Amino acid sequence: MIAHLERARLDEAHLEAASLWGAHLEGANLRGAHLGAYLGVEANLGGVHLEGADLGAAKGLVQDQITRASGDSGTILPQGLTRPEHWRAV
Repeated sequence: MIAHLERARLDEAHLEAASLWGAHLEGANLRGAHLGAYLGVEANLGGVHLEGADLGAAKGLVQDQITRASGDSGTILPQGLTRPEHWRAV
């Protein structure tokens, strides 16, 4: 089952064990959230707010997903992904 969480308010949420494979998260607020979830390349992160979020243990993410989201220097990314230039500094 694919989760439809468009524009959801998930700030500070703890989603370490969630499976968000293919989730629709467009425009969701995940500021300060802890995402150890499996998202997969099918998850849509367009316009998602990841400022201060911990995605260090998130699985299945690719650079394009991160680039379409917004974040800041406080956002922790999984190994192998880089902070996009358009993300702001804290």
